[in-house]
Amino acid sequence: MQLVPDVLRPVLLDGRLPAMVAGIVFLAFGARVYGLVVVAPGIIGGLAMGAAVGQAIGGSLAVSVAMTVCALAGAVLCQLFEKVAVAVAGAGLGTWAAWAGWPLAAHVQAPWWGVLGSGLVGVVVFPRVYGVLLKPATAVLGAWTVAWSVHREHSPALVGGLAICGTVLQFWLGGRSGAAAKTRPAKSKAERK
Repeated sequence: MQLVPDVLRPVLLDGRLPAMVAGIVFLAFGARVYGLVVVAPGIIGGLAMGAAVGQAIGGSLAVSVAMTVCALAGAVLCQLFEKVAVAVAGAGLGTWAAWAGWPLAAHVQAPWWGVLGSGLVGVVVFPRVYGVLLKPATAVLGAWTVAWSVHREHSPALVGGLAICGTVLQFWLGGRSGAAAKTRPAKSKAERK
């Protein structure tokens, strides 16, 4: 009698179980845990820096206060960096769309004002699109991670099937994450009843 099924044997023996767990979390809840993933490096770095600063000052209260302040500052900085990175990506995609698309439509090179305007539209539009794309993107990441953990990362059927199931699951579980949560007004108590 076999205690471990054959498909799980490589996961347990190679130490890929944490990757499988992370992949399953990203498959089912990727858009919801995304914010935590963004701020985690800032919190961890802030705790480490706060511990060093607090020890230099001396005393356990100083260590606690320094760790708390530095962790909060790190979390805020990581959120700020993520917002700026999304806006810069939107500007880049917008300017690229004008640079590449204008010659196809008008058979002339894009004027500077067209590229600039398209970049500004990208800064405004892309963060909203990004909030919606988080669910399928994190589902694909989770699907590939699960497939990698069972040594089947080159199986398009497995990765694609898991990604589709994860995307459907995330939209079915609902929740307002990312930019989508900011565009819809919250329901009042009377509307919820």
